[in-house]
Amino acid sequence: MPAHDPATEEQVRELVSKGAGGGWLAFLSDDVDGEFERLKAAGVDITQEPTDQGYGRDFGIRDPFGNPIRIGRIPSYE
Repeated sequence: MPAHDPATEEQVRELVSKGAGGGWLAFLSDDVDGEFERLKAAGVDITQEPTDQGYGRDFGIRDPFGNPIRIGRIPSYE
């Protein structure tokens, strides 16, 4: 069974597409800057360019539904 009725599903879809999901997803990459350039050239919605953080280097994108995604390199995981 669906979790919501059709009207509620549409409301949730609209909110999530505006970025109101409350969560995010992260992927690791050995080549953060190369991955950034590839995604930028493909027209992906970039929310933050590659930046050195206290934990490593990462950047932000948003998927077509508005979900925030981080892609980074975290040396402590290598």
